[in-house]
Amino acid sequence: MLQSGQNNTDRIKVFLLFLGVFLLAYLPVSSFLFSLKNDSFNNYFPPRFFLSESLSAGHIPLWYPYLNFGYPLYGDMNSGFMNPITWVIASTAGYNAYSFTMETLLYIFIGGLGMYKLTSFWGIRRNIGIIAGVALMCSGYMTGHLQHINWLSGAAFLPWCLLLLLRYLKSPSPKRGIATIILFYLLISSSHPGIIIGAFYFFAGILFFQLFNKGKSSFCIRLDKRKILSFIILLSGVLLLSAGLIAGYSDIIPQFTRGESGSFADSPAHTTSIQSWISLLLPMAVAKKEVFFKSDLSLRNSYMGLVLLTFLIIALFGKKTAWQKYLLWSGFFFVLISLGGPIKGVIQKVFPLVDYVRLSGEFRIFAILSFILTGAIEAEKYFSNSTTPALIKRRAIQLLFGITALIVLCAAVKLLYGKDSILFMINDGGISGGSLPLRLKYLIDHLSLYDCILIHGCIQALLLWFIYRSLKSRNSRKLMITGCIDLIIASLLIIPFTGAGKTSPTKVQSVIAQSPAGIPIPPLHPIRDNSDISNKERELILSWSMYNKEIGTVQEVPYPIRLKHSAELFQEDTLLLDSAYFSKPFIYLKHSGGSFPIRIVSFAPGRIVVNIRTKVIDTLVLQQNFYPYWRATVNDSPATIIREGPAFMSVPVPAKDSNIIFSFEPAGITRALGFSLAFLIILLIALSVLFFRKSSGKPN
Repeated sequence: MLQSGQNNTDRIKVFLLFLGVFLLAYLPVSSFLFSLKNDSFNNYFPPRFFLSESLSAGHIPLWYPYLNFGYPLYGDMNSGFMNPITWVIASTAGYNAYSFTMETLLYIFIGGLGMYKLTSFWGIRRNIGIIAGVALMCSGYMTGHLQHINWLSGAAFLPWCLLLLLRYLKSPSPKRGIATIILFYLLISSSHPGIIIGAFYFFAGILFFQLFNKGKSSFCIRLDKRKILSFIILLSGVLLLSAGLIAGYSDIIPQFTRGESGSFADSPAHTTSIQSWISLLLPMAVAKKEVFFKSDLSLRNSYMGLVLLTFLIIALFGKKTAWQKYLLWSGFFFVLISLGGPIKGVIQKVFPLVDYVRLSGEFRIFAILSFILTGAIEAEKYFSNSTTPALIKRRAIQLLFGITALIVLCAAVKLLYGKDSILFMINDGGISGGSLPLRLKYLIDHLSLYDCILIHGCIQALLLWFIYRSLKSRNSRKLMITGCIDLIIASLLIIPFTGAGKTSPTKVQSVIAQSPAGIPIPPLHPIRDNSDISNKERELILSWSMYNKEIGTVQEVPYPIRLKHSAELFQEDTLLLDSAYFSKPFIYLKHSGGSFPIRIVSFAPGRIVVNIRTKVIDTLVLQQNFYPYWRATVNDSPATIIREGPAFMSVPVPAKDSNIIFSFEPAGITRALGFSLAFLIILLIALSVLFFRKSSGKPN
């Protein structure tokens, strides 16, 4: 029954089971019937698409010239620039609506398998491990953030990092050390900043727990001087591998309007409010009533399944292991931070960096991870030695059933008296008209909070009965099946609200496909005349300026990376900007206007070569954000770049035939990135050699 005893056939069966559950739970997206919604193609896809297009054209894009007049791509945590997986996809299949969707889903699947493998550290049997893995894979965090790829990738690597860290601390070896360094780098390089900061405290807590527990309890590791030294080596390896990442992110923070301390003040919309934790029992309920929950829809759901919730309650009132005590405290700590407001304000005074996380609700992934492990350990105790009193088991189920029944009853009364239900819209034309997908989407959009509670409440009551029967017969296989069905249903009920868009990836891709191939030379027409698409098409991708490969927009495109110079520009009067800049091409002569022709010899991300034949001394203006590391030459001689207006760059040009080159040359960043790449290659080669030696029976 234990994972350690699995043979290859068992592993394949488990893998296929996870794959089947995963495809069913995420069917609206995994079937490609519906595209990922909102932020997916508005924020996360465009820089990846640009990276892919640049590589196909033979360029390494350190500068992204199109979005809001440009910024350094290496400093964009949304772009996946530091993530090796992003580069593999961009340089092979390339980024389109389908490959991006598959990458998003891949992280969810990796997270589920990682959680399943993590439970093996505590000797948890296969069926309980499967429940834990599926619980993370279909958790409210994953389904809630289906449109936020770098939140999912961070969650995907967390259980793998914890497993490898624990194994390494238990028995250090070069192979485990290298694998752990690489996995931690994947976590750091792919994650949203809040997850990186949260992970620092999560893993620091694990280390302190091991250090002070001193291996006295089962499955706890005794940290001696040798293991502490091994950990220091491990940490040094992670920092060395992250040299490029650290250099890139440190470089952009002073230029970044959201990088200043104190600018991340919470609002209720950024938290996982107290009332949002009803999602532990009824996740579909949090899909409605923004006024009641106060937070953004994506930040409300913390579901982990009824099975592990039951065992979490049993653990709360029963005898706990040392690990369970620690995990519960860890979980409650991250619940408090996720609440934001005054509580987070107190915590951030003690714990540095917490105040940099604007979206406090993302901290709940660490609470969910801790609670899943607590419940899984309790479930293993229940099936291993029968120490859990039947009364506690029965009371836990009764408590959940009673709360569910009470909430459903209140919702039914409110629904009948307030008539706030889809039932009273049965004759609405939106339900009866249009195609089947549109009618289904209309129904989903018009469900009320009370409809959601009634629908999911009835399902949960039935599932609780099946869980009770499985526990009574002590049948872990039936419990596993019930748990998987529970989580599949919960995912299918919530994804239409949080993750699935109104159209298909095919339609999204048809819009993206209108983009010119590669990195063409941008046209020299006025910024305000840049091409656009229809309003209907724009709804799918937010701004065509991220795809048309023409530089500049007359209005700021809302995007998390916001350089100070760009912010200053768009704060200016629109009419003044139009007359001064938007009525001109992205590169122009300031005083001569169109009197002398400008010929673009070559164009690449971060490098533009132009030829100008002027009869008077003039100034050449480049409408790209003024940023350190830009260099210019005029007729092969270095030229001083002068800031033009709020945001742009200019250089003086002589009255003759001249060749001018603008180039973005962050030499220090490039060296750091090169070092990280070389170190990663060395680690991968070393890991392959160690793996081969073990496979061939040679000692490591």
